[in-house]
Amino acid sequence: RYGLNRYDGYSFKLYSKENGALNSSENILKISEDAEGNLWLFYKNQYSPTAYGDIPDGEVIENLDIFNPRTGRATPFDTYFEGKAPVKSAEVILPKSIIPGALPCISTNKGEVYLYDGAFKKIFEREGVLVRYISRDNSGDTWIGWWKSLACIDSLGTIKDEINLPDRICGIYPGPDGMLWLATLQGNDYLNFWSKADKENPIPFFLTRDGRPVEVALAGSFFFYRTQKGYWYVQMGGELNVFDEQGGWLYDFNTLIGDDYKTNFINYFEDDIRVWLATPAGLLKTSVARNNFRLIHQRNLGASDCRGTTEDPAGNIYFLNKALYRWNTRTQACEKLSDSYGAFALAYQDSLLWAGDYTTTSLGYELDLRNNKETLYEVTDPKAHLAYSILKTSRPGYWLAGLNQGLAYIDLKNKQVIPFKDYGRFAQLQTSQVNHIYKNNTGIWLATNNGVFLMNEQEVPIRHFTTASGDLPFDYIQHMHEDRDQYGVFWLATRGGGVIRWRPAPSAKQLSESRQFTTAEGLSNNFTYAVYEDDYGKLWIPSDKGLMWMDKYTYRLGILLMKDGLPHNEFNTTAHYQAKDGTLYFGGLGGLIAFHPRVFTGERENNTPLEFIACYLLEGDAENMTDKTELLQQTDAITIRPSDKFLELHFMLLDYDDSKRHRYSYQIEGYSDNWRIINENFLRITKLPYGNYTLRVRGKNTSNGWSNRMLSLKIKVLKPFYLQWWFIAVVITGIIGATLAAVQWRILKLKEDRERLEAEVQKRTRQIEKDKGIITSQAEALQELDKAKTRFFSNITHEFRTPLTLIIGPLEQILSEQPPPTILRRRVQGVLKNTRHILELVNQMLDLSKIESKRMQVEATRGDIIAYTQELA
Repeated sequence: RYGLNRYDGYSFKLYSKENGALNSSENILKISEDAEGNLWLFYKNQYSPTAYGDIPDGEVIENLDIFNPRTGRATPFDTYFEGKAPVKSAEVILPKSIIPGALPCISTNKGEVYLYDGAFKKIFEREGVLVRYISRDNSGDTWIGWWKSLACIDSLGTIKDEINLPDRICGIYPGPDGMLWLATLQGNDYLNFWSKADKENPIPFFLTRDGRPVEVALAGSFFFYRTQKGYWYVQMGGELNVFDEQGGWLYDFNTLIGDDYKTNFINYFEDDIRVWLATPAGLLKTSVARNNFRLIHQRNLGASDCRGTTEDPAGNIYFLNKALYRWNTRTQACEKLSDSYGAFALAYQDSLLWAGDYTTTSLGYELDLRNNKETLYEVTDPKAHLAYSILKTSRPGYWLAGLNQGLAYIDLKNKQVIPFKDYGRFAQLQTSQVNHIYKNNTGIWLATNNGVFLMNEQEVPIRHFTTASGDLPFDYIQHMHEDRDQYGVFWLATRGGGVIRWRPAPSAKQLSESRQFTTAEGLSNNFTYAVYEDDYGKLWIPSDKGLMWMDKYTYRLGILLMKDGLPHNEFNTTAHYQAKDGTLYFGGLGGLIAFHPRVFTGERENNTPLEFIACYLLEGDAENMTDKTELLQQTDAITIRPSDKFLELHFMLLDYDDSKRHRYSYQIEGYSDNWRIINENFLRITKLPYGNYTLRVRGKNTSNGWSNRMLSLKIKVLKPFYLQWWFIAVVITGIIGATLAAVQWRILKLKEDRERLEAEVQKRTRQIEKDKGIITSQAEALQELDKAKTRFFSNITHEFRTPLTLIIGPLEQILSEQPPPTILRRRVQGVLKNTRHILELVNQMLDLSKIESKRMQVEATRGDIIAYTQELA
């Protein structure tokens, strides 16, 4: 009632007179979308002139706005078209129209009908007629209804047919192959329905329940609508009932929606799979579809405990749901065969059924269908008392059974259990729970809680594949299926490890190849019970959270839950079987279901639109984020500055399903090639290096897999200012300027230093010249002094030598001529010695003068070194 609300499947946004420039915040009667994507808002006139009478679903409007979803602003109709429209908004009557594509269609109080597809096109005009109903069939013809008249108009505006009905028309609904359904109002009390084949007259069409026609009275609130798929929505006595294409009753929606919706349905809208109903209690989302799953059996009290399932040659299905049952696929009848409490394993052979049980005293029981005789098989080891799987061996009457601990043989001839003893070096198998046994040309494969064991044809274990050996990514294997098309490839169901695509190594010296699929890759749950392959390239996987399918080539995944028709989301161990005709049987807490995979082959590609619904940027030092949604819608690009903290993008898969079933993945091209899966419908990008990137976003619905649509957004992260070209240019210019300034300063400095140095040199030169004069004069004085010294020594030397020579001569003569007395001789010798010594000193002084005059020559003489040293001593 208040304003215009936008719903994106995740949240509502309100546009009103205050924030959206609407003509009014109340009484928007209908919304249509034109070819430009604008919304036409028709406002209800609460005071319609009585001259127009009662016009059910055809309203005289009060105002008409053209709303731009991108800008979030509305413009009045007359202002928007500025006189280019053929009518004024005051002349418009809003008919009830059912036209594929939902293009705006209006009629006027002048009997005119216009269709707008970018331009106004008049498709009908008749004076005095108030057109109340307009529809278009799949051939392109338009059907127009007013009062009790119905007209068919072709694309050229020519009336092809005109029919009169007994009562006033109140609904026109097109169908396939030229079919048309009509609703008329009998008086003011009852609704009548009609069907009209191409080129035929209308005939009565009846809604029925339990084979009897249903009378649709108009007491209190009433509503009726035929969907594009042919289902009838009819409100009777406050209850919203659904009828099928033939008019047969299907369901009372109020058993799902409760009594809150026993109210008026104000408006409706239909997309590809849903009908949306606007009510005073809120928006109601409905859908009607055939359930592809058939519920074979369900316990009336408490949860079902479906387990083993098998088949006989006639195609009858046997299953355990606490008791033992048979489902006759031909008569569709279910029959209880035994009240004995069966569990897990179930096998059939020659009118004998063998079922495991829960007791610790018996492994299971045998039921002979020929005489209904039951036989218990006692356990040989109380610890090994549960049979999970059975394989018929090459020995007649011998079955190999996988137990909760190890293996055993079931001897049908002697009605006993025989312990298995040939474990050899694989003692771990004896304490392992054998969940499934499968045989192929390689041998017998055992899926256990400790990996996979391989036995040869003689039923002797020969290999063990585990995580410890590097052959498996997960050890607890519940079931294994060999791929039909890819030789040597198995698909493994695990208890906690999802699903594994596994290629075992042919020898122990090699490692096996595997690829694991878990909730991280899109599984609903990692507890899976089985893998079965159909004829259409899909694998079917029951789990603790719904039934999954996987395309074995593309790995595309889908998840089916209770909303898709399952009686319960949780399945059970060993409760699975694939019949010879390809029908799959799965049991769980909701009972046993059956379906053939071909019913899912007609599913369409997932082309669900994916849109950005909001964009926020936390800029600089701002405390609150800035809304950039409008900018994003206009440019499909966003720019991030280095100072911005983060970018937050919100997106939504527009299938309007439960948002909890949506998952998304994104890739930032140019930063990382990896796709990252997220559960939220928003993404926060922080600390992205500068550069140009492309953000790509994908969305998936768990039921339909990934949408083929993909969002793309160009993101430009600016460089920091210090890496911008202008900053680098400024810095380079500054560096060059500073360098030039430094060079100039250095040149000036050198010039100043040179001038100062020259002055100092001149000063020093003058000082040197001055000092040189002083030194020269001093040198000359010293030379004169030296010469005087030399002359002095020469003179005094000569003066000393002559007397000494005169002294030495007489002394030598005295000693040589007549020997003197001994005492005199000693004295004369001493005087002579000293005199000679003085003469030598004088000669040395003379040599000094020769050295200074550079006239000294070396002269070799003989001498007595011993006497000389003694003399020194």
